Amino acid sequence: MNKFLALIFLAFFLDIANAAPPKPSTAFQEAFKDHTSRVLAGNKDLAPLIADLRQIVLSGDPVAQFMLASLIGSTEPEAAISLLQKSYEGGCAGAAGVLGALVGARNLVEAQSWFIRAANAGDAPSQLVVAGLHERGKGLARSKAAAVAWAKLARSQTYNQGVTMAADEYLANLAPTLTSAEMAEAEQMWAVLQRDHPKQPPYLCGQSAP
Repeated sequence: MNKFLALIFLAFFLDIANAAPPKPSTAFQEAFKDHTSRVLAGNKDLAPLIADLRQIVLSGDPVAQFMLASLIGSTEPEAAISLLQKSYEGGCAGAAGVLGALVGARNLVEAQSWFIRAANAGDAPSQLVVAGLHERGKGLARSKAAAVAWAKLARSQTYNQGVTMAADEYLANLAPTLTSAEMAEAEQMWAVLQRDHPKQPPYLCGQSAP
């Protein structure tokens, strides 16, 4: 959670005014500024931020829903799932990826459905999950070519170094097992995926791993 917050701090201090919608509301920005001030003063307690976010989500703020769900997911999973569903409906692609991870322990089919939705909405970590689903034929057609194409898409669309490294490792292991015909098919699929899923500018809830 500390690593997640550190990444959010970085994103927050970037020019979020130019980020793709949904944008953080004024109330969210004020709550986060207050939290940042407390952290800089040596108070790392998340309780005040969580309390502020609980009030802000009542207005239907999808960014606040995403943030609150990320903070309470381990202690209040059902509440987090409900918040993430609303956040995804409000335009936060990353919310669907987090949902896939949260519901995976209880329902793999539902988790796969959320990962697929997240991948199609531009969530790079979920695109890498979809690559694995294609490789194993779990919920999607078994296809090494499709697996490579989705992994390359994740590699090209992420803003997270960890996802970049994971995609590189995945491709290094899988690509050599493809035939020349499969690799040609993968390149064609990747071209179509890039056309149909253009890379989105970074925004606060756009990726399940910022």
